[in-house]
Amino acid sequence: MVLEKLAGESIAREVARKLHYPFTDSAQFESPNIKFKDALWLLTAAYQWHKQNIGVFLNNGIDEINLTAVVDTYPQSFTAKTISIAPERKIIHSQYGLNLVPRYDLATATKLDRLLVLDNQPHLDLDTWAKDKFHLEPESLSSFSQDDNRFIFDSVLQDLARRENQPIAEIVAKVVEFPLNSLELEGKGVPIWLFFKLLAIAIISLTAISLWVKVRTVKQV
Repeated sequence: MVLEKLAGESIAREVARKLHYPFTDSAQFESPNIKFKDALWLLTAAYQWHKQNIGVFLNNGIDEINLTAVVDTYPQSFTAKTISIAPERKIIHSQYGLNLVPRYDLATATKLDRLLVLDNQPHLDLDTWAKDKFHLEPESLSSFSQDDNRFIFDSVLQDLARRENQPIAEIVAKVVEFPLNSLELEGKGVPIWLFFKLLAIAIISLTAISLWVKVRTVKQV
């Protein structure tokens, strides 16, 4: 960990405790390797039409780690894209001074499949808007886990495993370099239908090419 090298182990442990981050006993960290079995990740990327639109509600004082946990994980799975939304399209000030500009306001928001709220505060106007416009119930990150001592990345990856599958969540954890040994993921296994769909696309493509070649041959004759 960088903080351990810069400020010492005691400070690093205290920060990790406050963040509920799984502290390791060594400042050395080896980035996980993407292996052949992780080809599922690339296969998922091939099917762009299955992506969900996940709205991320921005408000002043937003927690930067919660925001990062969402926007760094779901898009990396290639199963969803995140879309920032706020009541108005103006600068949002995060908890520690980042200036964020939402992509949409409530009046112009595109179609959403989910809407995530990053704090535990009530947003009654947002609840009404989401229900009326998209028939959605806003989801709080705190609802992803009943354990308040879990690091937020752990909870978001668990949500990804449950909604998509466990292998893709594990691959995303590797991509964002989150310690795999700290994860307790539950979800479906490898989605076999992806491979059948790839096979179907290959057969259709070969058939189309074969027909095109035959037509060209007939024309030349």
